[in-house]
Amino acid sequence: MSQNIKSVVVYIENNKVVNKEIVNGDVKDVAKLYAKKLIDVWDPETSDFIVLRDQYTLTLKLPLSKDLVEKLRRYSIRRVGDKAEAIIPIYEIAYSSRWGEDSFEPDKFVIIIPEINENITNEITDAIINAFKKSEEEVEEELEE
Repeated sequence: MSQNIKSVVVYIENNKVVNKEIVNGDVKDVAKLYAKKLIDVWDPETSDFIVLRDQYTLTLKLPLSKDLVEKLRRYSIRRVGDKAEAIIPIYEIAYSSRWGEDSFEPDKFVIIIPEINENITNEITDAIINAFKKSEEEVEEELEE
């Protein structure tokens, strides 16, 4: 069964989602396309332009719907006890950022992930935002010591 592959592009500014777009295409192709688009809004005088490739281990309770299994089939879905796990590819493009003493602080960035469903999009987006927030908080705590 061939399906139309889609990706979600999530725009994040100051750790808040400001826009989401569903785009036709695989995440790696969409990441290349958006890297080309975002380079035009990047200010090389004040920021680095960084493209990161990452992955997210998605854990879901069983049973899964046939539709969800079909969407996750491309991402190494496997059963682990009473749950299912899949490795979801993620691309992050930071086009407005700052470097702290020991941290990278993106002001504006985009994440690109496969379009699976809204709940999974939100889970992955929240995990990425929280990882950046946690990194910033750890640096602040170290500076206070």
